[in-house]
Parts: sequence; C-alpha cells; structure tokens
Amino acid sequence: MCTLGSIDTILVNLYRPPATADDKFGKLLSVVQQYLDRFLEKKHHDVYITGDFNLPMIDWSSCSVDHSQGQARGIVPSQRLLEFMGNNFLSQIVDKPTRNQNTLDLVLTNCPHYVNSVTSEEVPISDHNLVTVTLGFDWREPTLGRTGAVLPDPHSFASLNCFEGDLEQISSKLREVNWQQLFNLCVESEDDDGAGFMELMRLTCLQLALHYCPKKRIPLKPESGAKKKNTNRQKQILRRKKRKLKARLRALQAHDPDSSKIQELTDSVSLLNIDIRDAINLEFNRRELKAVATVKKNPR
Repeated sequence: MCTLGSIDTILVNLYRPPATADDKFGKLLSVVQQYLDRFLEKKHHDVYITGDFNLPMIDWSSCSVDHSQGQARGIVPSQRLLEFMGNNFLSQIVDKPTRNQNTLDLVLTNCPHYVNSVTSEEVPISDHNLVTVTLGFDWREPTLGRTGAVLPDPHSFASLNCFEGDLEQISSKLREVNWQQLFNLCVESEDDDGAGFMELMRLTCLQLALHYCPKKRIPLKPESGAKKKNTNRQKQILRRKKRKLKARLRALQAHDPDSSKIQELTDSVSLLNIDIRDAINLEFNRRELKAVATVKKNPR
C-alpha cells in the first residue's frame, strides 16, 4: 500500500491465495480499510486496489455471489469483498476473464469515470492474463483559465455541470440507497453528532454526480485572429509529434518488443492525446463564443 501525495492517489495491491481462511481475508480487508480511512477522512483521494483475489463466485455483471458453483469456501470472502466495496464506493472495472473463464484479477476504484480501456491478454510466463488499465485523466498540475479564475477541484460539485447531468439516473440511484442503514452505522458512536452521516450523504451524492454529470467547460475570452492561428498551429504541432511518436512506437514493437522504452512512448502518446483534446475543446469554445457574440450584435 502506498499514497502518491502529489496526485492524491492511493495504490493497494493484494493477493488472496485460493485456500485462505475466511477470517484472515476479513483481517486483510480491515487493514486496508484502516489505511484508507487515515487518508480519506482528511481529503479526497483516488483509490486503486488491484490484485489476484481468487474469487470466481462473484458475478461482476450484477455484483452478486453465484451460489450455483458450489464452492462453499468462497461465499463468505466474496460477500465481504462486495460489502467492502459498497462501504468505500468502489467499482470493479475488469469485465473480461483473467484466467480461463474466470475473472480473478481485479481492479477496484472510486473513480471509474477515469477509465478509458481495460484489456486482458494471455502471457507465456503465467497462467493468469496480463490486465492493462488505461486512464484518461491529466495528472499534471491544473492551470489558470483565460479569465484568470482558478480551476475548481475536479472532485467537487463546483467542477460539474449539473444542468446537463442525467438527473433521472441520479434520482434512481439515490432511491436505491438504504439511508436508514447508513444512518445507523454512523450513530453507533456516542460522540457522533450527525456530522458523520452528513458527510457520508455528501460523498454519496458527489460520487453519483461525478458519474452522471459532465465537467464544466473552462470559460474563455474571445480570441483575436492571431490567437486563432496560434491555436491551429498548436494542434498541428501536437499531431505531428504524435505521428512521430507512434511511428517510433510501431518500429520498437516490431523489432524490439521487450524494450523498456515502449511503455515510455505509450505514456507520451497518451499525454499528447490529452493535449490535442484540450486544444480541440479550446477551439470549439472559441467558435461557440464567437457565434454567441454575433447573435448578441444582430439578434435578428
């Protein structure tokens, strides 16, 4: 277990042998829970828990335990894992088999909206597949918008455009929450004054909003012709860099597939994709502002 303070991310890697006693797996989850609580109670962190859990009884399409398999030893740890995920608002994102027809290698996270792709590929050195998860978030420090305003915390309500969110889905999910059960868990402590339940309610609503609401667009000022040319030129430069990097990547994969530089080039291409996307969004916003300004000048 470790915490990357610069990007507010918690990483946990676990291994549960198939014959692990139920109480030992429960103790392991308790240790992880204590570690998460130590950081999450102070500040929001992205959480990624990975590992080989050896729990084939869980049907991940419905997040339920499949009792028809008849593996009595796996029922209790499967239920404990699902309960642990529910308590921490975690989603399991591996939707493909990782060993034969079973999904044993899992990735649990509280920010599934960052996931771009998940692959599961066979490798010659193991009977388990290699699971690769590609994330689509920009880990670099946020910059200032062109209006001079500081960008809001990306994990806050302020960063979301709730007017364009799927309010019906949010309402449906909120109705499924057992609020009475959560309240009872929070007020077990004699010192609790209700603040714990209020914070849990806020986090529940925030998690749903992050999943069903789009991000706000950065406010922009209309650009001059020179700035427009600079924006287009910037996109061209980024795309040219991307083509060159992809050509190098293909050459390495063909002639030296074990090279350590392959992952480095792959990461560089991913970052360039983010920069290109941002440049396209800026151009889209510039055109939108120009159209609005035109309409205001001549409403007819």
